[in-house]
This record gives sequence, C-alpha cells and structure tokens, in this order.
Amino acid sequence: LIIVVSFSCWMTHRSYKKATAVKYCIITQPSVQLSTLPAVPVNPSQQAFTVPEGYKLEIIDSLATPLDKANPMWLEVNVTGDSRAWVSVNDVDIIR
Repeated sequence: LIIVVSFSCWMTHRSYKKATAVKYCIITQPSVQLSTLPAVPVNPSQQAFTVPEGYKLEIIDSLATPLDKANPMWLEVNVTGDSRAWVSVNDVDIIR
C-alpha cells in the first residue's frame, strides 16, 4: 500500500509540474510586429509592439486560425509585466 501511495503521489506531482510549466518562445525574424489581435495588423491601432530578433517572450495561450493559410497558429504572449500581445508561430521558435 505504501508503494502504491508513493507512486501515486509522485505521478500527481509530475503531472502538476508539467501542466504548470512556463513555456517561452524566441523571436527568429529580424524584427516582428506584435498585434493586439490574433491576425496580421492592418492598421496602427492593431499594432502592439515591435520586437527584435532574439527577444524572449512568455507564452500564455495559443489559438488556431485554420482559415488563415499564411499564419495558421497564433500565440498570446506576455511582453513586459502585464502587457500582452499576439505573435504568429511562423515568427518564433518555441522553447519547452
């Protein structure tokens, strides 16, 4: 019984750590315009930040956009403190 309980606790802890792990991404393009929406910004009000190559961003969420063939996946990222924006998966490398 002790072995079973110990194994169960270890698996629970491992699953919790994996689920709450912070994921990051690195900008791989020379310069990327982040947007306020999960789409390519078409006007200045949709532009959030411009970040340089090598900038590290924390991933908060992701969104699939199957109708947009050029950018099928967008990531919501934490830029600085509580500032959030969207970046295309095509412009970043995800670090796990």
